[in-house]
Amino acid sequence: MDNITNKKTIVIGHRESSIPYSFLDDSGKAVGYSLDVCNILIKKLEVDKKVTLEVATQPVTPQNWISLVENGSVDIVCASTTITPERAEKVNFSAINADTINPAVLADNEKIKKKEDLMGKKIIVIAGTTGEKLINKMNNQEKYGMALVSAKDNPEALLLLEQGRGDAAITDKVLLAGEIAKAKDPKKFKVLDIALNQFELIGIMYSKEDKELDAFIKDKMAEMKKDETLFKLHDQWFNQPIEPKKLNLNLKVTEDQKKAIMDAK
Repeated sequence: MDNITNKKTIVIGHRESSIPYSFLDDSGKAVGYSLDVCNILIKKLEVDKKVTLEVATQPVTPQNWISLVENGSVDIVCASTTITPERAEKVNFSAINADTINPAVLADNEKIKKKEDLMGKKIIVIAGTTGEKLINKMNNQEKYGMALVSAKDNPEALLLLEQGRGDAAITDKVLLAGEIAKAKDPKKFKVLDIALNQFELIGIMYSKEDKELDAFIKDKMAEMKKDETLFKLHDQWFNQPIEPKKLNLNLKVTEDQKKAIMDAK
């Protein structure tokens, strides 16, 4: 917190292709639901500290986002980060959504209709994500025998699926819906209604060493939940047309999702 207010600069970590959480618009500007949440927090911080902050942005990946927060290169990651016990040992989180991990397949794929149909299949995962860990867990504990095909990000995962390099692509349901919506031919793909896990929380991420910043963010996030600001933003990005191409994911927040977000500390 002292570093942010003294330098009058805050560095935001973002993803480049995680629609609708955090992505680059047609002009190359980082935008999305997570960015809007963080921008509200920044404005509240400016009022609280009586300072005007310059906002700098830094692209991050699941492979480096924790280390960038730990070494102080990034102040807050405003992306699509799943909150896990392992990550929470290193960094702090504040929940902004709840989602499940689902498979996406080519539209003409009729061989995968239930979870058990994934057994022995080639599964495309994004390196370093909870989806990759889940598939490894299913292989180790439930003997699914799936072969992992690694992709660096969501666009590459969909490309590999289109090329027939895997039978299904696995990641957060929202991210799959966003990636398919912006594809040249969205009708080539479909997200299956097969949740491979229970709701997992998605959150913004920041340093575990800064108690003042943690208290500030948790307090302001509690306000945004209570006055429905967070859920109005959610509706704007998940259930209304957004750029690019006026995409609409048609994902209205459910009562179960809302409860999971409200109950998160």
